[in-house]
Amino acid sequence: SMKPGAIQLVRLGVPFLEALWAAAHLYIVAFHEYQAIQRKGERFFELEKIKRVADAYVLYRHFLEACAARTAVQWPESASRPIRYRFEHSDGHLANETFLVAVAWTMHHEIAHARLDHEEASAISKLQENDADRSATEWVCAGEREQLPLYKRSMGMVSAVVFLLALDLRMGRLTSSTHPPSFERLMKNLDAIELGENDFIFAFAFVLVDIHIAAEKVPGEIDRDGSFRDMCASACLLLHKLSRDEG
Repeated sequence: SMKPGAIQLVRLGVPFLEALWAAAHLYIVAFHEYQAIQRKGERFFELEKIKRVADAYVLYRHFLEACAARTAVQWPESASRPIRYRFEHSDGHLANETFLVAVAWTMHHEIAHARLDHEEASAISKLQENDADRSATEWVCAGEREQLPLYKRSMGMVSAVVFLLALDLRMGRLTSSTHPPSFERLMKNLDAIELGENDFIFAFAFVLVDIHIAAEKVPGEIDRDGSFRDMCASACLLLHKLSRDEG
């Protein structure tokens, strides 16, 4: 636990931050194109068939693999990258905004551990992680009544948690003795914002989880007939079944 007067550091690391920006970039462009496909009435969404998404996905996997392996890699020369003062509403600008919120959520999760005097490892570690999540989500989203700022903040939170989910899937660690499952954390944090069952943010979260389930070839079918929240919960249920099989 934190002693009075002790100084604690939250160190995220450049490889993590690079991977998180690449994640935010992919999540924004993939969701945009997913929506476009749906409006056309098409039934399938294939990442590699849309150049904008395919390029973002290659960059994402480049950094996700490195982050999972705990190694540093160079930024591909021709790939999109975070640049200050991007043209408003461009992919880069939206990725920057989402990334910054995701970083804020991640940092406030860690700050909450110190503020709540959590021990690094204890018999109630999972409860402490949930408390830190709740504190971070409240800091990022609570009190915001305007729809667009709330959406941006919520999308940043979702991006942070889905990226953790992506790392867990890639590293085969859906179960942990110290952390609740990332798919469970996603649903708890979404419900903490008190959204409507068909809210845009549930759709955003569902699309991202759906993409990762397809990429990792998770067995089973998602129930796509209910609300956006139901669909997101169904996707997370597949991951719950996978975690039980792994356990």
